[in-house]
Amino acid sequence: MLKEEGKTWRIINDKENQQYPFVIGGPNWAIEISQNNWKDLYYLVQNLSKEYKCIEKNLMDDESILIELTRKTWWGCIKGFKNNWILKIVFSGDTGEKSDRGFEITWDKKGSQEFCNAMRKMWESNC
Repeated sequence: MLKEEGKTWRIINDKENQQYPFVIGGPNWAIEISQNNWKDLYYLVQNLSKEYKCIEKNLMDDESILIELTRKTWWGCIKGFKNNWILKIVFSGDTGEKSDRGFEITWDKKGSQEFCNAMRKMWESNC
């Protein structure tokens, strides 16, 4: 079992759980997702992060930003200002599987950056 955890987030990869091997959560909540959903979430979050890094150096401190991306049944955005933004993720649950359910997650900037880095680390350890 692989586990990454911060103050406002956590990611667990339980390879014993065939149906939902990944758990993402916060201090008082968690949700399990499938391997395919993890893959799509990983690419969504990494692409949002790349888009932000591309524009970050050109932003003024009080300039508002909104970066939105969609990947299959996932939607995500970075919204706020250069030094104060949130990461918001929505899973629609429209995969055709009866057991899939929709949910929404939001982290602050610190938690968002930590979560993104932890996802990358966990992804690389699974390769």
